[in-house]
Amino acid sequence: MRNQVHFGSFLAVAVLLVCPCAGAQGTPDNSAATTQQAAQKPAAKTRKTWTDDDISSLRTPADNYAREKEAQAAVAASKQEEEANAAKQQAAARASAPAGPPPALSNPKSPADADLMIAWEQRDLDAQQEAVDRARQELATAPPEEQAQKQKELNQYLQNVEEVKKEMQALTQQRKELTKKAKEKDQVESAGLQTDTP
Repeated sequence: MRNQVHFGSFLAVAVLLVCPCAGAQGTPDNSAATTQQAAQKPAAKTRKTWTDDDISSLRTPADNYAREKEAQAAVAASKQEEEANAAKQQAAARASAPAGPPPALSNPKSPADADLMIAWEQRDLDAQQEAVDRARQELATAPPEEQAQKQKELNQYLQNVEEVKKEMQALTQQRKELTKKAKEKDQVESAGLQTDTP
């Protein structure tokens, strides 16, 4: 029993030694520990607001390339649709046009009118020729996937040039006929004047 008392007192002394030290140190250390925990605790996270600039920085070059290709495909599709509509309109106009030679710009009434119309057609021909030259340059520098489209455009411009040339020839022919009629009329009038005078 003596051992039990001795062991019990030893245990009591040990608890008293440990407890007062822990209690004395716990109060100041507790505030220090709380301060350390507060310092170590991360600040409240703020939500990031993403802008287009932030998003573009996340894109890879492959993403940008894919977007460019999609945009080019959309532009090409819209151009093809516009050209298809224009072709339908031209086909409808041709179907409604009377058969026979294409009409001239207008029917001139005099050689002077014909000269004005021929000059107009010459300016149109020059503009069409510039369009042909530009289309040829674009065809030469076009990527392979766009060459078929550029060739169609070039063919259309060449067809326009041929139509303008035909109109000029028709106007030139009308001018010759009007000049011939004017000369004949002048000769008749001058012959009539000569017979009327004594």
